[in-house]
Amino acid sequence: MSLWRGPAPLVLASKSAARRAVLEAAGFPLDLVPAQVDERTIERGLPEGAGPDDVARLLAQAKALAVSAQIGPERYVIGADQVLAVGGTLFHKAPDRAAAKAQLQRLQGRTHALHSGLALVQGENVLFETVETARLTMRPLSEAAIEAYLDAA
Repeated sequence: MSLWRGPAPLVLASKSAARRAVLEAAGFPLDLVPAQVDERTIERGLPEGAGPDDVARLLAQAKALAVSAQIGPERYVIGADQVLAVGGTLFHKAPDRAAAKAQLQRLQGRTHALHSGLALVQGENVLFETVETARLTMRPLSEAAIEAYLDAA
């Protein structure tokens, strides 16, 4: 049974298999339309003092609005983004294995915050947006454990 009662499936502004699986498991029919936004440009344009939670919220909003502009105003679009922060430093997707290893080494033994932003839009209207933050502590990892994790990724 679908929880969604809209005239057309929701549009997920993402290519994330995990996000798709979560929404489908909750009973939402989906169309996937990956957003074409430059996340770093959006981050650089944020006002002074914007925190990582603001970054997650505004990236989710930008993705949803970009897809909505592409497909038309009649569809409901969900945008989502996650921002990982330790102290004042934001972590982005590692471009390669060496960078991923460096990130894991930096995170181990430390508490970090994972800010998850979500926006629901229709046309140019932001109907709903939220950010939830999880605080996580990564235990210290051996070199072998890091390598095994990277091999599995």
